[in-house]
Amino acid sequence: MSLRDDLLASARRLATAALEEYGRQEPNHDFALLHMADAVEHIAKAYLCSISGALLAEQKFDIDHMLILLGHDDKTTKSRSEIRTVGATEAIGRVEKILKKKIPESKLLQPLREMRNGITHLGLRADPSEVRARLAPGIKYINALLDELSEVRQEFWDEYGPLSDALVEKASDELRLRFEQKILQARSQFAHRFSDMPETERTRVIGVLASGPGFFGLAEKIKCPACAGPAWVAGREFQFSPDGEDFELTWFDPRSLSCRVCGLMLGGEELGLAKIAGHVLDSHGDEAPGYWLPSPPS
Repeated sequence: MSLRDDLLASARRLATAALEEYGRQEPNHDFALLHMADAVEHIAKAYLCSISGALLAEQKFDIDHMLILLGHDDKTTKSRSEIRTVGATEAIGRVEKILKKKIPESKLLQPLREMRNGITHLGLRADPSEVRARLAPGIKYINALLDELSEVRQEFWDEYGPLSDALVEKASDELRLRFEQKILQARSQFAHRFSDMPETERTRVIGVLASGPGFFGLAEKIKCPACAGPAWVAGREFQFSPDGEDFELTWFDPRSLSCRVCGLMLGGEELGLAKIAGHVLDSHGDEAPGYWLPSPPS
């Protein structure tokens, strides 16, 4: 089998093992998270191999490693078990650079990766109430890459297909519920803080609270989805060239929302529920849609 096929088969074994551990009468949540995180890494590497095995190479590599990655095992005395490849974070990042917005954003996998590392390196135990929310992004990421690899989802998940679908659906319902709870709590806090305050004083206080985001980096001011006051969305920017074009655009990638007026804080997929999406910034510099705060003094 090719390295791409080996990695895909491994991703399948790990992903189905994760769901098997999760679906037991007495679930082993730690193993479920470990296996799902490793399945995500392997399918990311399988996708990179589908383009070229060289995309798995570390920045510093020797010729034997590159020969094996490019499928020339017969030209070296080393075996696949001896080669080194990029880590999961770098592999997932490379996939995101290639596919851009066609797959779920890699930042949504961060809680799964963090829990995997905590279990592996620090002996942490998974909180059962958080397992479903951590597994679901892994399943969605795998499904997106299966489509890019022209693989049939049903063949990959086999008997665990219904459980993978149910996990994603249930996690989405729970996410929306938590989102609605956050909105209600923020509105309640806003009413408690400002309901008895004279309007002129309320306007002054809100203006002071919203005068800056309170953090360093690129941010944009928007209308808060809870209190309709001014809130700040923190994010990052990166440049890209549209397909077939010879110019670059700047993309604003939102990462979190913070409203100092009502206390609302959102992140990850919650931003999508609040209809906060990435967008192109002005490419000519005529206007500054984002606000750059100075870096903290060193």
